[in-house]
Amino acid sequence: MTNPTHQYNLPYVLVGDQGYPLKEYLMRPYPMDKGRVPRQKEIFNYRLSRAQSTVECAFGILVAKWRCLKTEL
Repeated sequence: MTNPTHQYNLPYVLVGDQGYPLKEYLMRPYPMDKGRVPRQKEIFNYRLSRAQSTVECAFGILVAKWRCLKTEL
């Protein structure tokens, strides 16, 4: 995907949680160890959490609009 204002090619990825295996196409949070977590990893985990919330809200809106999405098709 190319953004018209930038020259970066960014891949499409899925957003997941700790329950999924690590894959190239899947973004999941860094594990939170008992010790101090580096600030960059904290920031990444926070932003990934916000992305997950956004996706969940979008699906909630879709389900509210089309009730058939709540059941098996």
